[in-house]
Amino acid sequence: MNVGDVNGDGAGDLVYRTYVSDRLLLRLGKPDGNGGTSIPSLATAAGSLTGVDAEYGTGWSKASIPLLTGTPDVTGDGIPDMWALLQDGTVRFYQATRTGSGSSVTVISGGWQNKKAFG
Repeated sequence: MNVGDVNGDGAGDLVYRTYVSDRLLLRLGKPDGNGGTSIPSLATAAGSLTGVDAEYGTGWSKASIPLLTGTPDVTGDGIPDMWALLQDGTVRFYQATRTGSGSSVTVISGGWQNKKAFG
């Protein structure tokens, strides 16, 4: 869903949605020693910086939020942000934080139910 430096250590981290529990999960990547990210550290939770995926948000079902997309940092705080299309056609912007999906702002209050993409 989104790769960016969520925890501020210089390595890319992975935020993704799981439909099993309708949650967003955060997998922390490991620095590669050359200023980048060890790609294998993003492949599995066990190979990540902490060895587990952390809960990043709840209530993210496909039924209520059919389209969710990550973006680079939009707000200038260094943390990647997210856009969501809700089931009722509302488009919301989420300013993510180091620990979660953050608060949302309604950008469009409806009418996007049948759209396949935005951004």
